Amino acid sequence: MLSREFVMAVLCAPLTGKAMVQAEISNNVIIMRRLDYDQAVNYFADGRFISSQENSPVKLMFIFSNTESIVVRSYEDRKQVASRLAIAV
Repeated sequence: MLSREFVMAVLCAPLTGKAMVQAEISNNVIIMRRLDYDQAVNYFADGRFISSQENSPVKLMFIFSNTESIVVRSYEDRKQVASRLAIAV
């Protein structure tokens, strides 16, 4: 069995607790902290969050709906999240 990664979940839509647990299971992660999405915050700014570093033990996971979420593990994941949120990386 693979080990589970620790993530800070950024909720881009209102979700129930059951939906968050389902996102944890489907992505094989443990949500350590929940953040509500704020357009004024640059989640990928250097030093802003520990998870902005690719080698960090804590990653960012953006949850867009009950069935769609992205764990940011690489630059390609960052680009995909940025295109969904219409922001610059």
